[in-house]
Amino acid sequence: MESQICELIKTISYSSLEDWRYCPYYYKLRYLDKLKPFTNNLWTHFGKLVHRHLQNVLIEKEEPHESADRFLKIWNRFCRFYKKQIEEEFGKDFYAAGFGTPVSKAIRTIRDEIQNEFGNYKVLKIEENLFLPNENYPQKFAGYIDLVLELEDGRIIILDIKTCESSYMFNKFKDKYKDYQLTLYKHFFAIKHSIELDKIDTYFVTVERNHKSKKPLKLFKVSSGQKKLKNATEWLQNSLGGINKGLWIKNRMSCHKYGPDHKCFFYQTKHCK
Repeated sequence: MESQICELIKTISYSSLEDWRYCPYYYKLRYLDKLKPFTNNLWTHFGKLVHRHLQNVLIEKEEPHESADRFLKIWNRFCRFYKKQIEEEFGKDFYAAGFGTPVSKAIRTIRDEIQNEFGNYKVLKIEENLFLPNENYPQKFAGYIDLVLELEDGRIIILDIKTCESSYMFNKFKDKYKDYQLTLYKHFFAIKHSIELDKIDTYFVTVERNHKSKKPLKLFKVSSGQKKLKNATEWLQNSLGGINKGLWIKNRMSCHKYGPDHKCFFYQTKHCK
């Protein structure tokens, strides 16, 4: 069993760790049985567009106002294309195109926000690829860091972009596991580039979808000291231990984790009854 698992599951990422925490049996269906519950939809396109345009502005590939205008045109086109899906999921009165307004503001202001927070900087990497071995298990840790900056004093800043309805609510209710994403990125980035951990800081960049938002882009520093690093890497190793032993326990508490209208994709299907 263990050799079969190692053959089929060769990497571990933060998102797959979250799937394991959500439900080990759900993890098995996705990563061992290779069942794919998700397809591209309006919301996956939205997240990708936000990332791409913010990154393009920071690396000076596009001017902020030009990038913001182009984002709005593309997003409105997607909303028209997915009009039927939006109406079926949210009703005819749902105004998905309105999500573009705060994002366009964020695109126009991101250079100033980054400058105000960190002073002079240069962009070292966008979509920095992490693909590094783990200490005790054959699966490699895989991930992409949205943005890596270097400041004038030599400090490194790791940024992860999140879209949300409210930055305040995102920061208030994010749990330790959400922070572990940045902690693990910091850990493996330091190994990859042989950088001392205390020279790296980590931040979430939140971009609000609420069209009434006056300041849709905010930065939240995530502390990632020795204790949090220890806890994050232990979570990683413990999860890999269960995965490699094939402990596919069904977590019935997660079948309706997000309410009756947001049940697990596999709930009461032939794959999980």
